[in-house]
Amino acid sequence: MNCNQALQDGSSAGRVEMEITDDEAKDEETEPEEPAEPSFEEDIASLAMSTMMQMPYEVGLTGSVRPEDLDPSKYKDEFTVPMTYDEAWNHPDPFQRSLWREAIRKELKKMGDRGVWKPFKVKDIPRNKRLIQNKWVLDIKRSGIFRARNVAKGFSQVGGSDFDQIYSTMVHDITFRLMLIIKILWQLESYLFDVETAFLLGDLEGIELYMRLPKGMVGDPRVDCVQLLKTIYGLTQSSRAFFKLWADTMEKLGFKQIPADPCLFCRGYGATMLILCIYVDDGYVLGKKPEILKFFEQLRAAKIKITTEESTNDYLSCEVKFNKAGTKAWLGQPHLIKKLEKTYGEQVNSMKTYKTPGTPGVSITRPKEDDKLLPEEAQHNFQSGTGMLLYLVKHSRPDISNAVRELTKVMDKATDKNLQEMLRIVKHVLDTKELRLRKEPKANNKLIWSMIMWSDSDWGGDKYNRLSVSGMALFVCGVLVAWRSKQQKTVALSSSEAELVAASEAVKEIVFVMQVLNSIGIPVETPVIVRVDNMGAIFMAENASSSIRTRHIDIKWHFTRNLTKDKIIKIIFVRTAENKSDGFTKNVSADIHEKHTQDFVCNKSEMED
Repeated sequence: MNCNQALQDGSSAGRVEMEITDDEAKDEETEPEEPAEPSFEEDIASLAMSTMMQMPYEVGLTGSVRPEDLDPSKYKDEFTVPMTYDEAWNHPDPFQRSLWREAIRKELKKMGDRGVWKPFKVKDIPRNKRLIQNKWVLDIKRSGIFRARNVAKGFSQVGGSDFDQIYSTMVHDITFRLMLIIKILWQLESYLFDVETAFLLGDLEGIELYMRLPKGMVGDPRVDCVQLLKTIYGLTQSSRAFFKLWADTMEKLGFKQIPADPCLFCRGYGATMLILCIYVDDGYVLGKKPEILKFFEQLRAAKIKITTEESTNDYLSCEVKFNKAGTKAWLGQPHLIKKLEKTYGEQVNSMKTYKTPGTPGVSITRPKEDDKLLPEEAQHNFQSGTGMLLYLVKHSRPDISNAVRELTKVMDKATDKNLQEMLRIVKHVLDTKELRLRKEPKANNKLIWSMIMWSDSDWGGDKYNRLSVSGMALFVCGVLVAWRSKQQKTVALSSSEAELVAASEAVKEIVFVMQVLNSIGIPVETPVIVRVDNMGAIFMAENASSSIRTRHIDIKWHFTRNLTKDKIIKIIFVRTAENKSDGFTKNVSADIHEKHTQDFVCNKSEMED
C-alpha cells in the first residue's frame, strides 16, 4: 500500500510519511544480515498535516539499523558524503545508510519540535508570494557525526517581499584574540558552547514565506506545502533573525552589548564578571566556573538549547592550546592544514623546501592580453588554494600575509606562473605546519594594558597599477593581535604619502582595540606608540600644513593628526631593518623573514612547558 492509498483508506489520514521506494525494498531483501525494515507506518515522520491543525509536527525516530549495533571499525575512514537525499536514504552501505537516515529523522524532529512551519496548500498561497524550494544538505562533521539539514534555497527569495533587512555581524577575529589575552592575564575559565538549531529560532518579523515539502515527505494530497513560522537554514534573513534573538536574550540576562563589536557581551564585575562572544551559533565565554555554569542554566531556562565544551580545541576553525599554568597559549589551524595537505600534497611533494612563503622581490602583476591563462579546472584549483591560504592568514599565520595577498590580484585570471607561486606558499606552509601563533602576554600592570603599533608601506609596489601596499602589526601586552597586508586604494604621489596612508589605516585598528578593551573595563596606556620608518610621514601627521603635496589626502591626514594632538597616539621613527611590519608590505629575503616571524609564531617544541 502506498502513501496515497493509505490516506484514501483512512488508515493514515492527516499524516506525512517518509517515502520508501521499491528499489529500497529490494535492497532490504538482499541484505538479510540487516534487521528487517519496519512497516510504513512505523518508519518515519508521522507528521500532523491536516489543514486544520496548527500544532508542531511529531516525528518518530524508529530506524532500520542502529549505529550502535554495527561495528564501525571495519569502515574506518571510508565514509562518503552523498549529494542528494536519495543518495543518502538509499546509500549502498548499510552502516552509512543507517546513519544518514537517522540524521534525516533527527532533523525533521528538531524542525517539528521548534514549530518552524504549519501545513498549507499551494492553491491558497497569495498571488504576490512565491513558493520557495528546498534541499537536503548532508555532511560528516570532524567529530564523526552525520548531519542532515533541510535547507531553503534562499537565492530564490525576492527582497522587499520575502525579506527586508539581512545584515548580521559576527565577532571579529581580533576580539577573539583579545579574549585569549584576558583569559591568561586574569586567569579565567573558558567554555565553548553551541546553540542547537540556531537558525530555527528566528522570527520572520511579519514576512509570509511558503515552502515546498522537503523531499521524502508525502501525505494528504490537500497539503502540498508549508507556511514557515520561523526561519530555517538557507533563508536570506536567518542569520540576522537569530542574532536579533540572541542580542535580546543577552539584554534580558543582564549583559551589555559592546558597541565596537556587537557580537561581544559582558556582565558583572570582579568575580561575577562574564565575557562572551558569538560567531553565528558558536560561542566562547570567559569567567569563573560557577558564573559560567549559572549562565548556561539561564540560557536553557530561556529555551535556548546549547551544548557545552570545557575546551578551546575548535573555535572559528582554530585550535587553542594552553600550558598547564595557563600563562601562555598557541593558536593554530591543523584541520585546515590537513585539508591543504590532502588537496595539494601530491602536487608539492617534489618541490624543494623554501625558507620564505613568497619569492623574494617578486610582485605578481595582472596578465597581459597575450598571456596564456589557466584552464578552468586549474583556475578553480588556484582559487580554492588561495581561499584556504587567506583563511589561514586571517587567524594563525601572519607570516604568509603578503605572499597570499599577492595571489589575490589574479583570482579571476591566473597563469601557470601564478599557480606555481601559490603552490610554493602551500609547500612552505606544509613544511612549517608545526608553527602556531604565540600568545604569551606580559603586563607590568594587569589593569592598564600596553599597545604598540608597527606600520609600513611599499610605495608603488604594484608594477601594474602603481598602487602602494600598507602593512601593520599591532601588539597588545607583547602579543600580536592584529596584522594586515593590504593594497592601498589610491595612487600615492610620494613615499611619505604612502606611509601616511598606511599609518592612518593602522591607527584605525588602535582605536577599535581601545574601544573594545575600554568597554570591558580595561584602560589602555596612552599615548600608544606607532612606529613608522619615514620622517616625512611623521612630520605630516604631527604638523598642520596646506602644502600642495598633502591637500588631496587631508581626510586621512587630519584623522591621524588629531589623534596625535590629543595624545592618543605618538608616532616614533624606526629604522626599516627593525620595522616588524616590513614583511607585510613585500616579499622579503629569508633573513628578514626569519627575524620578524619569530615575533609572531613559534614551533611545537617551544610550546612545551
